[in-house]
Amino acid sequence: DRWHHRAAAASARKLLLEATVHSLAYSPDDTLLAAAGPDGSLDLLEVSQHYRLLHSCRGHASPVLHIDWAQDGAHIQSACGRCELLFWDVATGGRVADPHRLRDVTWASHRCPVGYPLQGIYPLQG
Repeated sequence: DRWHHRAAAASARKLLLEATVHSLAYSPDDTLLAAAGPDGSLDLLEVSQHYRLLHSCRGHASPVLHIDWAQDGAHIQSACGRCELLFWDVATGGRVADPHRLRDVTWASHRCPVGYPLQGIYPLQG
């Protein structure tokens, strides 16, 4: 309803004003928001629960700058300032142990400057 939407938007604004955020991306179905902070973390927030923290994904060595959601919303790929690409399981918030198994995933966006879809577009020498 309209009140719920306004309250959720106000909560999101408050969250974003109180934190440094390097990148934001909504899930394809708009139920989750991924927010990347300067400490290399990637927070997953539940939109319908006034942007309540669902998971905090940690593993990057520098600030996360790019976020892509899988088309089905089950995974996220994120790239940090060191061009380190990590993959996350949205259901658990855990890092995907074998990223090779996600090589054929269809991504809803392509913001990450590295990844399987981009292999082969750069010359080997240059």
